[in-house]
Amino acid sequence: MPSQLALFDLQPTQTAVQNIHLRKFGQSVKLTEQVRSHMCVKVRIKHKDGTSLAATDHVGPINLLLQSLFSEVDVGLQGKVITSTTGHYNYKAMLQHLLKDGNEAKMSQLTSQMWIKDTTDKLDDVDVNAGLNKSLHARAKYFSLSKLVDLEGPICHDIFNIDRYMLNQIRITLTFL
Repeated sequence: MPSQLALFDLQPTQTAVQNIHLRKFGQSVKLTEQVRSHMCVKVRIKHKDGTSLAATDHVGPINLLLQSLFSEVDVGLQGKVITSTTGHYNYKAMLQHLLKDGNEAKMSQLTSQMWIKDTTDKLDDVDVNAGLNKSLHARAKYFSLSKLVDLEGPICHDIFNIDRYMLNQIRITLTFL
């Protein structure tokens, strides 16, 4: 077929992702349930040159850090991209959690994604050490001295919100940018 007629073929894309671990399900007739799919990420904040943070370095991560790490997540089935967030994944994830999850979930389940609600009327206070936003200070303590932090949460994409089963031999690819 001439390349001019290949309307649905994707152009090659060069991406670079480090330390992505994929879990491959066995080749059986069992079904997989996307709504139970989660990502687990180990995060350590260091200086640009790779050295660890000192006690005098104060770094305050953003709320819902796990979902904010990625600006785009592409999902493919059988080698074809079926949906893309086109650079808005972090906003979509934030809105989804703000609108869908109740206060109880935000105080318990979402803490595994580094959700700690900012102090009311203190969102503009970015002083991690002496500021009035106590939630920013609480998030910063997790990462002080370049501690390794485990984050875990759902993949906020439409296909992972469907409460249906998919055959196990369907190859699902995820690209995090």
